[in-house]
Parts: sequence; C-alpha cells; structure tokens
Amino acid sequence: MFTKFLKSISRNNVVLLKPLMKNNIMQNPVIFWYSKIVDLKDYRYIYLWNLYAQKAKLQKILNRVEKNKSKLELLHYEILKKEIKFSYKKIDFLKNVYDFEANKIDPKYKISYPEFDYDYYNKIFFWVTKNDIQKDVIITAQEENNQLITKNQLIELLKISVEKVPGLKYKFWAYAFMSHSSGVLVIPNKKTYSLRELITLFFHEMTHFFRRYNNIRNFWTSYGFSDYMKLEEGFSLYNEYFYGDKLIPGLKYNAYYDVCYAILLNEKLSQKQKQERIYNVLKIKGFSREKAMHYYYRFHRYASVWWNQFFLKDLVYTKWYEKVLKKLEKNPKNYDIFFSWRIWLSSIKSKLYNTTNNFDTRAYFDSILIEIQKKIWN
Repeated sequence: MFTKFLKSISRNNVVLLKPLMKNNIMQNPVIFWYSKIVDLKDYRYIYLWNLYAQKAKLQKILNRVEKNKSKLELLHYEILKKEIKFSYKKIDFLKNVYDFEANKIDPKYKISYPEFDYDYYNKIFFWVTKNDIQKDVIITAQEENNQLITKNQLIELLKISVEKVPGLKYKFWAYAFMSHSSGVLVIPNKKTYSLRELITLFFHEMTHFFRRYNNIRNFWTSYGFSDYMKLEEGFSLYNEYFYGDKLIPGLKYNAYYDVCYAILLNEKLSQKQKQERIYNVLKIKGFSREKAMHYYYRFHRYASVWWNQFFLKDLVYTKWYEKVLKKLEKNPKNYDIFFSWRIWLSSIKSKLYNTTNNFDTRAYFDSILIEIQKKIWN
C-alpha cells in the first residue's frame, strides 16, 4: 500500500523549473512551448488551473492516506504526509512564479507578484541563499595527473562493477561529463579517460546509483523523496574526495561555484569581465571556454529581470558537503544511513530510514579502488 501511494504522489508531482535552452541561454522554464502561446494572460488561467487540479488530486491522495492510516506502518504514514506537504509547497511556488517568467517573454506583461523573489525558491527547496556564498575563497590548482586509460580498459572496470552490483547498467553517450540517470551510469563516448574522470564515475556517480539502488532494496521504489538531492550531492562529494585522495594524494574540494557567484554579484565588473573571470576560475576545474560560458549563463539564468535574482542550486555542493563531513565526524554510523535510501537530514532526525537491506557499498568502493590502481599503475 505504501508503494502504491508513493506512485500516486509521483504521478502528480510537478516538475520544478525544467530548463529550456535557446542560443545557449536558459529560457523561461515554467512556461512550456511559450512560442505557441498567443496571449500570455489567457494562458495564465490554463496554467493555474492545471496547478489547482494537481493540488486537488494530492488532497484526494492525502484523504486516502488518512483513511488507511491504521493499515500503514507509522513510518510510512509520516513519510507520505511529508511528501504531500512538500508537493503543496512546490505548487504554491509555481503559482507565484508564472508572472515573473511571463514578464521575461513580454516586458509589457504586468507582474502581479512584485514581491516575488527566487531566494524563496532557493531557501525552501535547497536551503541556500546568497548569504551562503563563501567570500574570499581561494581556488588552488590541483596537481595534474596525466595518466589515462583506454575505453576498452574502462569497459573492463565497468564489467567488474556489473559483476559486483547486480542490476548496474551503463551506456556511452555524447555527453561532456560523467553522470547518473535513473539507475544508469552515463559516460562520455571517447577514446581515453583520465584518472580524475574515473574518480568521478566510480565514487561520485556510483554514490548516486547506490542511493537509488538501496531505495529500491529497502522501500521497493526508486522514488526520490523530497529534498533528497541536497544530502545526496554532499555525500557524493564526500565519497569522491575520500577515495580520490587515495588515487591522487592531496585531492581536495574547491568551492568553484561560490567564487563564480561572488563574481556575478560584483557590481563593479562589466559583463565581459565577469565572463572572463568565471572562465579563469572554471578552467582550473578543466572546463573549456565554451563550457565555462555555458555555466556563466546557467549561473545568471534568472538575472534578466532583476540583477540579484539567482538560481543557487550550485551552492548545494559546498554547503552540503560540509554538512556531510560534520555529520559523519559526529556519528560514523550516518554513513550507512545516508546510503539507505534517497532521504535527507530531517528524515534521519525523525528516524525515517531503514538500513536492513543496504548493499555493502564500502566493500564495492574498496575493491574498485584496487582495480583502478591496477589499471593506472601497472
């Protein structure tokens, strides 16, 4: 019954700010297919009606949850209520954001919510604000490691992983970076791969995979619970740098994105100066100029109406990496809890977790570390 309710909630969850690209610039993510809209004011009623309809469906789900409370475990009951409440917040936010986005399409469009601020979105959904931007951060160039492996050698490592982790899948794609999507490792298709890329793939992206994997093992669903990504990005960075240091001694996390935001907020700099400084920061991370400019527009995507409107999701990496470090230092048992499913800190405080069927991630990481060392150093 618990899984059935989660599927119902998932089907009625709204997508928050899915980006649209035009000329390499993020465009009005709330208003889909806006080029086909003749009258933005008329479309507003359709848009709001859809949101209210979703809210009504969620209310019906909540009513069914309350009706079946006695048939649900207390843990499951509390989780379902929390998820529905979070979905309500998303709907209320999107109700207010429409006029802000419509004004960017047509400057003559009247904004009905002049007090609206994306900082509300940043704080509610990511727990970050502009105050979280670290000042005076020094970016240190990492020691270069030019050791490469071939695609065939990488495939050998992936096959070892598949043998150790039943259900693990991977594919090579025309992406510029390692990533994880719905239980599949997505790998850029090229001839050689650096040691740094291997660290990202087998420790950072595999952390994303294992959180989803254990979510299914412990709760029979891949559902990403509210706010799970904050903790997950911080935890992924922890594993990336904990094991990465064993392969590249001295490998440390740099708060690249904090520096980029600080540059954007510097009113004394011209747009061209901001772009150049951001490139100089991100090239240390290994970014090309083209990729650095993509990130410039990503950082600046909501600055087209009011200069101080920023989408601060990238601050999640620094803030939650530090939180994970503190939580693990305070209680090492949190490591297994973090891996138990796609939860975040409030769920842990409320003991809304289950580690019974956790996969032995430490054993996997330790073994794949040895396999990487063999490929690189032999």
